[in-house]
Amino acid sequence: SFHACNEEAARVNHKMGLAYVKLDEYEEAFESYRKAIDIFSNIFGQSDLRVGEVMHDIGCMIVSQGGDNSCAKALECFSEMIRIYGLQGKEKDQKVADALFQKSSLLADLTEYDEATSILDDAMDIYKEQLGEDAIEIGRAMLLYGRLYEAEDKHDDSMTSFDEALRIFQIALGEDDINVSIALSNIGILHAKKQEYAEAVEKCKLALKIRIRQGDQ
Repeated sequence: SFHACNEEAARVNHKMGLAYVKLDEYEEAFESYRKAIDIFSNIFGQSDLRVGEVMHDIGCMIVSQGGDNSCAKALECFSEMIRIYGLQGKEKDQKVADALFQKSSLLADLTEYDEATSILDDAMDIYKEQLGEDAIEIGRAMLLYGRLYEAEDKHDDSMTSFDEALRIFQIALGEDDINVSIALSNIGILHAKKQEYAEAVEKCKLALKIRIRQGDQ
């Protein structure tokens, strides 16, 4: 049918957008995403989940691309995606948690720490409900909590968060994963801020060893 043919064209454009992002060809990616949104909106309406999915991917692309006003543009995309999913009764979907996490990270970059923490709380609630306590996504969220607390000089809360991120990454990904190295680096830097220099050197050496084993010198 006509609709089925057009829907397939929208899906192809969406996939092309994802591929262009991998190639760092952002103008082509945006054009493909725009075509996908136009077609999906015409067939299913502007509040369709498929439109929301593409909005999420545009937000991720803008984050990758960077540049002037990128935080504001990406926040707008993620907010629209969350709004659409809410209208469709999908406010507890894991993709919403992913978008909330992205928003929190962007707000942290803008030093909006209170709002970032509140939004991260919402993401964590969904992750725990959908994925359980030891999912990689929760580890990444704990890492972001650690950075938020560190930015506000809440060093004990920050260390607790980093330690939990490390524990989850070690369980979920293994001792030699790059995320383990990132968590160890954050712990080491925080020890240095607390003038705990022996611990700082120990953790940073462990982080460096992982990176060397991974070939990232």
